Amino acid sequence: MSKEILTRAQDVVTSFQESLDDTARNAISEQQYEQLKLMISRALSNELDIITNRIEGLVNELRSESEKGQLGM
Repeated sequence: MSKEILTRAQDVVTSFQESLDDTARNAISEQQYEQLKLMISRALSNELDIITNRIEGLVNELRSESEKGQLGM
């Protein structure tokens, strides 16, 4: 996982922690916060993969259409 994804995931966890009252925040262990960070990181990574695949597909489609235009088809 990239450093950027892990940083964003940590930002989400930190925001979540800040939204909790002290009792709730202290009821969740550091290990559970780490698990949450990993779950968020995986979700972000999966979404990034989906977006990357879509962009690659569009690039290939544009290239194909461009090549057809250059061939006069």
